[in-house]
Amino acid sequence: TAFHNPEQITGTVRVNCDGVSTSEFRIEDSIAAFDVAAGHASLSLSETRITHVASGRTSTINFKADAPLHPEAAAIAEFRMAEFPLAFPASLLGLREDEFGGDVSVAAVVNVPMNRLLDVMAYSGHGTLSAPHLVAKGEVISNAQLEWSLGSGRFSVHRFGGQVAAVAMQGNAHLSLVSPYRFAGTCTLSATELESLSRVACRLSNADLGMRGALEMKGL
Repeated sequence: TAFHNPEQITGTVRVNCDGVSTSEFRIEDSIAAFDVAAGHASLSLSETRITHVASGRTSTINFKADAPLHPEAAAIAEFRMAEFPLAFPASLLGLREDEFGGDVSVAAVVNVPMNRLLDVMAYSGHGTLSAPHLVAKGEVISNAQLEWSLGSGRFSVHRFGGQVAAVAMQGNAHLSLVSPYRFAGTCTLSATELESLSRVACRLSNADLGMRGALEMKGL
């Protein structure tokens, strides 16, 4: 029967969305599909456009996942989100755009053998995050970026960086996902006047730190 032979199982489900809107966002040109054929089950979301109504900013989202119906084969999932406006979640949380805003782009790929879905050591993947201009509590964060990978039970951020006011930061970090969950990393802050850093900290924490002098930090 078909249940004993995955190659014989077939099925398709399609959901089309165009012009769906609320007071906060509008969805256009979206096609979600679930297919079973040739021994594979796949789920996909086409290049969906989501527009934040208040700001007019539009983001595109793509998702694709493929799971073979054979236990020895590997499943893979891919996700891409371009220029997602943080004004959207900010408005849902009741925050003003001048307090929390900017656009974020994310890309990720993860795969794992079907017969090892519960084994964290079996997962592998990689991805990026970038945001050329963010606003948090009115403070501008420029050129935020992060590159990560997953493999052999280890999550690694190979590079992260950004700049807040006159403070440039970069570094890396590594975390073991199995016991004893070791963590290691490095962080470098460019030489900066503590008064500038203090103003940022005060804005984010609502506390007057009143720091003066200069600081340069390397290591962790």
